[in-house]
Amino acid sequence: IFAIASNRRFLPQEEQILAPPLKKPKEISYKVHKVEKSSIENKVLTRAYFRHERSFDVSFNNRDGYLKDLYVTNGEYVSKGQILAVLDVETLINEIEISEIQLAGNIEGLEQLKSISTINLSILEIQIKELRSDLDKKKLLGTSVAPVEVEKLENLLSIQELDLEQQTINYKYDFSNAERQIELEKLKLKQLKLEMNKATIKSPISGLVTHVAYLHPGEYVPSYKTIVTVGDPSTVILQYNGREHNYFNLGMNINVLAKSGDVKGKVVLTPREVSSDDIEKYA
Repeated sequence: IFAIASNRRFLPQEEQILAPPLKKPKEISYKVHKVEKSSIENKVLTRAYFRHERSFDVSFNNRDGYLKDLYVTNGEYVSKGQILAVLDVETLINEIEISEIQLAGNIEGLEQLKSISTINLSILEIQIKELRSDLDKKKLLGTSVAPVEVEKLENLLSIQELDLEQQTINYKYDFSNAERQIELEKLKLKQLKLEMNKATIKSPISGLVTHVAYLHPGEYVPSYKTIVTVGDPSTVILQYNGREHNYFNLGMNINVLAKSGDVKGKVVLTPREVSSDDIEKYA
């Protein structure tokens, strides 16, 4: 028993564990919003550009050449039939002037030929008339006139009549040939003027120039290269070509934010409605 009592006397006493100090927590306030039924909207905010619904690319068709001048600039309003650009056609102008002079000469030559033929044939007809009159008179005289004289007049009359017939035929041929030359020259002149028209491009409509090719006078221009694009300002559409185009569906309502104010509209065309052949038109 002693031993036990002695051992307990030397064991250390355990310290009493104190409870941690308590701190009053802050009061939590919650923001509460009343739940209401509404529509869920999927909005896409992006940028698009206005373009003309109808536009025309103008080029030099069936003719190439060197540019003489461009008469319009981008953003300019043009009238239908207004000249937009021309090719250098100095040689063509000279050919047209020569052809016009040649045509005028041919026409004048035909008129002169007709005048000469009228005079010459009239002289022959008068001579024939006089011979017939002389012949008739001698025949009336009967035996008092030698048969040789009558025969001589008859032969001379026949020669004159043949000459009149031959000259009439010749003049008809000359008239036909001269008229043919006139027609050929007219066709040549018409072709030259067509070539001149091909060297001039005009606006097909009254509208706004939306594109002008970057060209300088004297620069070579191939045929069918678009020189100017003219748009019809009476109808414009809003076009978007970005990556979010899949969000837009046919008939979807859109709200356009413009400087002049908000404009509401609808989607009228998406890539899904455009054929592969026409997709480049909207690129």
